[in-house]
Amino acid sequence: MYIEASRATGAKLRRILVRHILPNTVAPLIVQGTYICASAIIVEAYLSFLGAGTPPEISSWGNIMAEGRAYVRIAFWILLFPGVCRAATVLAINLLGDGLHDTLDPKLARRLLTTRSLCLSTPQGAPRLSVRRRTRGCCWWS
Repeated sequence: MYIEASRATGAKLRRILVRHILPNTVAPLIVQGTYICASAIIVEAYLSFLGAGTPPEISSWGNIMAEGRAYVRIAFWILLFPGVCRAATVLAINLLGDGLHDTLDPKLARRLLTTRSLCLSTPQGAPRLSVRRRTRGCCWWS
C-alpha cells in the first residue's frame, strides 16, 4: 500500500527501498537471526552430546556433557553447569532478539507513542508527569 502510494507520487526506487521497505524488514531479519543463532547453539550441543556433532577434541557444551555422562552419579555438576550455561546463553540471545525487535520495529514505536499520548490525562489529585520523565509505565497507576 505504501509502495503503491509512493510510486503514484513519483518516488524513485531507491527512495522507496530506503524509506518504506528497509525499516520494515530490518527488525524482523535481526530478530530471526538471533533466534537462528540460539537454535544453532541448541542443535550443536544436542548433536555433540549424541556424538554426531563436533569431534571430541573440540570443546563444546555437548561434548562436555557427553564426557561427564559416565560420572553423573559421582559428580552431577559435570552435567549441570554446562546445561545451565547453555540454557542461560540461549535465553540471553532470545531476550536480546526481543529487545532489538521492540527497539527497531517502526510499527511498535508508533503504537507506543499513541498509547503514551492517550495516558497523559490524569485523575483529580494525581501528579501530572510529562512523557519524557516517566520511567515505569505509560499511565499514572503503573
